[in-house]
Amino acid sequence: MQANERFCSFIGRYNENIAGHTHQEVFGGSLKPDQQFWEEVQTNLHYKGVEQIKIGKKTVTLKEHFTTVQNRDGIIVKYINFATE
Repeated sequence: MQANERFCSFIGRYNENIAGHTHQEVFGGSLKPDQQFWEEVQTNLHYKGVEQIKIGKKTVTLKEHFTTVQNRDGIIVKYINFATE
């Protein structure tokens, strides 16, 4: 949906170029969030992992934590990815 300004600056892209794109389209990294990955996130309500991405010519290792956001009825309405270098 969107990325914060600090993240956009880190990867050298504007939020307008990120919003609405999949994780793989934005990062193009080593993590391949397929159907099984998202089912695991939904079942466990979170996922912690490490991913390598390329920013220009530099390879960066990110520690990522995916977590769910649920509405009052416990239905998952979105996901948040916290990524740190």
